[in-house]
Amino acid sequence: MINGNYKLGSEKINLEKEFFKFKNLNFNQIFKKTGIRYIYRSSKKENTHTLAREVAKKHLKKIKEKIESLIFLTQSPISTIPSSGSLLHKDLKLPENCYVLDIIQGCSSFPYAFNLAINQITNNEFNNSLIICSETYTKNILKNDRTCLPIFSDAASSLFISKN
Repeated sequence: MINGNYKLGSEKINLEKEFFKFKNLNFNQIFKKTGIRYIYRSSKKENTHTLAREVAKKHLKKIKEKIESLIFLTQSPISTIPSSGSLLHKDLKLPENCYVLDIIQGCSSFPYAFNLAINQITNNEFNNSLIICSETYTKNILKNDRTCLPIFSDAASSLFISKN
């Protein structure tokens, strides 16, 4: 079984309105290439940890199994010691013996995490895994950066994979 959930940054940005700031930039051309009309920015109170915690708490209400493996993906960790995944594990009150792994690898981290979770389950190491991806790239992108602005949003997602 595989199911998922997501949480977007709290500020919805209409890119067509945002593009008026830039000379010689045509929203319709960018939209044709990307298909992206809106992006989401996190508030000052939101970070990768708060978005991850919110998406996970919402998702855990739907899951009837004890989480055995937590894989946390971000390039913007709030802490490295202890790891952000360990802090998330604590906040979510997951079982003490739950496997926790942080992967800081950018876009490629999801396929790595998905492959790892599937292999752990297939090899009977765990019965399930919760993968949480959380990113707040807009905090690092200048608001006048017209190359990155239309493609990066702040959000978190969770994916639960179970042998059942």
